[in-house]
Parts: sequence; C-alpha cells; structure tokens
Amino acid sequence: LWDCLDDDGNIVPPGKYSAKILTHDGLHLKYVLSFASPGNPGWQTADGRGAYYGDHTAPQAVAAGGELLALACPMGEAGQHLIGIDMNGQRQWGLANRMFGVSDRVSLATDGKILWIASSEGKGRFFIWRCDLKTGAYAAWNQKDKDGKDVLDLLICEKDGGAQCRTIALHDGKLAVIMAADKKILVLNADTGTVEKELKDMPENMAACAYT
Repeated sequence: LWDCLDDDGNIVPPGKYSAKILTHDGLHLKYVLSFASPGNPGWQTADGRGAYYGDHTAPQAVAAGGELLALACPMGEAGQHLIGIDMNGQRQWGLANRMFGVSDRVSLATDGKILWIASSEGKGRFFIWRCDLKTGAYAAWNQKDKDGKDVLDLLICEKDGGAQCRTIALHDGKLAVIMAADKKILVLNADTGTVEKELKDMPENMAACAYT
C-alpha cells in the first residue's frame, strides 16, 4: 500500500501513478573459505579436529614421530598454540597455552609417544611440560612437588626465560636443553626431569642443538 506521500513526506497531487516493485529470494550464506586457517574445517569443532593453531604468533617449532607431527607457535589467543596433525595435515588435537601473558619461544621434541614442549614467558619463566603425541593428553613428569602432586610444568628458571630458552633435543631417554644466556646445556632425564649433566662454557648465542 502507498500512503500517497512523496519522498519528502508531502501529499502528491491527484493523478495516475505507477509503482515498480523489486523482489528477491532472500539472503543466503555460501561458504567460500576460512581466512588464515588451513584447517578442515577452518573453525573449532567438538572433536578437536577443526581449525588449526595459534592466531597471535608465527609458527616456531615442529616435531615428528611415527605417523604424527606436532606444530607449535609461542602463543595463541583465540587459536590453540600447539596441535597434533597426521601426515595429510589434518589436525587431530589442539592445546591452549599453559601460561597467561607473553610467550616468546617454544621448542618441541618427541620419541613418537610423548611430546616435550619448552616454553618461555619473556622476562618470566622458562619451563618444560609434556603431553601424549597421539591424543594431546597432558603427561606429568615422573616426580612429585613438595605437596605430593604430580609435576606438570618442570621449571628451568624463574626469570628471563626468553633469554634462556632456545631448543630442546631428545635422545635415548635424555633431553638436552639449551640455556643460551648462561652459555650452557642441561641434560635431563626425560622421564623424571632431573638434571643429570651440565655442559658449561658453551658458545654464545646458541640457537639450536641436535642430540645423537
């Protein structure tokens, strides 16, 4: 129905008028792509296989074991910073940061079953934790804290973690850990986290290591 008003709200003079009506079949959604996400699908799903990894920092670490890979960036905001994928690139699981705030470095190592994750918090902690490579389930260290609880985060140092954390490497049940600022490498028992050896007076600005 027309109220006989023009565009300015004034009554139009008597006469013959025609009206044109435009119609359409409504608005519809069509999925084209997910921006900045190679996930399948590109969004989070209840089974943990959707989306990909962190949305806040660039990729920094990878480890391979059997038919699975782990990929990590130092931190994620909406996305999860650590994921497990199969050889087709399909995400299997994802985990959020184990700290709140700045995380600037991450390194990974695996024996094909357990995944070791080294993380630093800028001027804060440097610590190492573990999870199951197949499922992403947290895997506590085989040691207890002073309250008798399982240790999840093995503390390497309390402060200046970003200056220390570089790379971890695994071999025959031992975990090599670079402490760049102190110019040393710690050799840990990969199950208990206890320090079994220290290599001191190492080169300055160490960036990576391999353990064979």
